[in-house]
Amino acid sequence: MKIRMLCDQSGSVDGVVILRYLTGQEYDMTKTNGHVELAKTFVSQNWAVIATDKQVIDHDKQVENSTERGASEPDRSEAKPKVSRNKR
Repeated sequence: MKIRMLCDQSGSVDGVVILRYLTGQEYDMTKTNGHVELAKTFVSQNWAVIATDKQVIDHDKQVENSTERGASEPDRSEAKPKVSRNKR
């Protein structure tokens, strides 16, 4: 099974070595049972999608559209600054 990561996550297929799985990258998770189990965990937690899945295409389109609109960061123009007040 091939997966595409939706967010950065750390994981181990053998319980010893921990690797970092990066957002947007595809990984072939068919090498061992450990790979398959880790892939199932990533998908079940919505940290990844199966690479042939329609969700991958839809997610990519959402990212492209939000970037085109400049929505990479939340609008903070209406946010009130926090004021620290010391009470005595």
